[in-house]
Amino acid sequence: MHPTQIQLTEDQLRALKKLAAERGQSMADLIRRAVDRLVREAGERKRRALAAAGRFRSGIANLSADHDRHLDEAFGDDGVR
Repeated sequence: MHPTQIQLTEDQLRALKKLAAERGQSMADLIRRAVDRLVREAGERKRRALAAAGRFRSGIANLSADHDRHLDEAFGDDGVR
C-alpha cells in the first residue's frame, strides 16, 4: 500500500470517525472501500454507455454529419455556441 495524505472538511472527518467507530473499522479502510466503490461504479457507467452506443436509430440518414443543423431545428438556434 502507498501512504496518501488527504484533506477532509471538519464535517467529513467527524462523520468518518463516527462511522469507523460504529463499524469497528479504521478510517483508512473505509476510505479504501469508498475509492474501490467509486472506481467500480465509474467502470460500470462506462460499460453501460458503451453498450448503449449504436442501439438506437433516429431515422435521419445524415444526423452525424449534419448534427448542428438538426439540433438547431429541434431546439431553436439562439446564436449561442
